[in-house]
Amino acid sequence: MKQIFTLLMAVLVCIPAIGRQTVDIRKAPGNKNRNDRSALCRVRASHHIKQAMRDQKTALILMQQLDRIIYQEYDTESENWVDYSRSDYLFNASGQNTSATESYYNPESGNYVPDEKWSYSYTGSNMVEMLISSWDSSISQWEFVYKSNFTYNPDGTIASELESLWDGSSWQPMGKTENTYDAGGNLITELFYYWYEDTSEWVVSGKTDNIYNANGSILLTTNYFWDPGTSDWIGTYREEYTYNSNWQLLVINYLTWESAGSQWINDYRDEFTYDEFQNISMVTGTQWIEGIWYLEYKNEFTYNNNFSFNDLVLPYDFTNETGLFNHMITQVSEFEYDGSVFVEIDRSIVYYSEVNITGITTIAAGNARIFPQPASDLITFSWDSRLPFLDLTVYDINGRKVMAQTVGNKVPVQADQLAPGLYFYRLTGNNQTEYTGKLSIK
Repeated sequence: MKQIFTLLMAVLVCIPAIGRQTVDIRKAPGNKNRNDRSALCRVRASHHIKQAMRDQKTALILMQQLDRIIYQEYDTESENWVDYSRSDYLFNASGQNTSATESYYNPESGNYVPDEKWSYSYTGSNMVEMLISSWDSSISQWEFVYKSNFTYNPDGTIASELESLWDGSSWQPMGKTENTYDAGGNLITELFYYWYEDTSEWVVSGKTDNIYNANGSILLTTNYFWDPGTSDWIGTYREEYTYNSNWQLLVINYLTWESAGSQWINDYRDEFTYDEFQNISMVTGTQWIEGIWYLEYKNEFTYNNNFSFNDLVLPYDFTNETGLFNHMITQVSEFEYDGSVFVEIDRSIVYYSEVNITGITTIAAGNARIFPQPASDLITFSWDSRLPFLDLTVYDINGRKVMAQTVGNKVPVQADQLAPGLYFYRLTGNNQTEYTGKLSIK
């Protein structure tokens, strides 16, 4: 069984907790010590922040904001679904996630009781601090527990993360991460340190190496710890990613290092199924036991396909780097395999509200090239991204979506359906914003 640190959210969510963080869309707060299972997309929290928090806002846009996730379990005695915890999210006017609060349900009082809170601070478009607090019921107030502070490279990627623990009166250093990227902005190495109090210095403890294909899709993640006795890196676990011809994620295979045989051996596997709208519809998890894959669990996903991914305001720790969903996710149902059938045991229900956000995303990399400008019946977009096709969304000056289609690099598209005026556009690839800007129609 893979060892996963504190796993707190259930719908493509990972809130960083104390220690190095992984992602598990299946786990929720208040999970009553259920066994840890394999993750859907185990990516370091800092990588999520790099993708989700380097954006700026420029115009008023009507969007759907994720406000709350309620986690329920099936009570076999009453044969009813009962709440056991929830996550509540707050955002600023620019759509930046400012806090996430976890509460557990007290069935005796019928109320939710605060448990933990994550607070996020920003400098411009960069999240510079994440603060975790714990609710002290004896004094009815939040108490500091942990924080992370981030520094950034000029291109908006995270350069380093400094982790600290609160000792009751001051912050004490705990861990540090230094990130290295390739020319395409892909995170290729995370180097981890711990603070050694005896000598007051940072000591290397481990690293994670990532390998990507030409499209920027992750192929292999390998984790190591540093052995000072042998002055060598020792493998601990590895994740292998397999895709279909459209570069949709099909399989994540998790392996552990066997020292005796000096080889990587299978541990867990997640297999992905997609619906007609290219959303992930199911994840099936199996465990490798004595040369045989055994079914362990599955997750089923429900969507509102009236809203696309780009219509959503989401917590910073949502990730969609592998294009796992394209529309509004509304529910995740978790099933355990009992040896003959799958039994539903948990579900996570997601709630949204309609909000006006001050802006569409504007990446620091700049705008795509558009010609002619102003345009009339045809318009051509040109970009430097390695992706040959991008999804185009066009908004009017009131923030209403007026056009959405897939466009090719330097391939003309019809624009005669647009009335003369000024518009904002957004170009996305793999559900990640690549370019935004303004265009004029005459």
